[in-house]
Amino acid sequence: MFETHAISIDPPKKLVIYYTSFRGGPYERQPMNATRMGTVLQLVGIGWYVGICIAGGSFGGLWLDRKFDTGPLLTLLGLALGLVVALTGMFRMLMAVLSDDAGPDKSGGSPA
Repeated sequence: MFETHAISIDPPKKLVIYYTSFRGGPYERQPMNATRMGTVLQLVGIGWYVGICIAGGSFGGLWLDRKFDTGPLLTLLGLALGLVVALTGMFRMLMAVLSDDAGPDKSGGSPA
């Protein structure tokens, strides 16, 4: 349901990332496994993708407005195009992340 994340360095100079989960009990602190870390990194990548698409569309439209002296028209069109590309890509990437997390056994076989 609700999770918090923290990074700590254990004394033997080993980086361990912990998360607190309220699913298994109150404040159960566990080290983050590779699957969960991969999901976190995918979500961070989606955030960067959305930001770059929106900024790229806006700045591209602004550059074209200055080049062709068209006022804010191309800036607004670039912003709209950036939003459409960002939302479409975000939806596709989120569906891929959610389908990866849907089942514990992705191999098709029965669990051992």
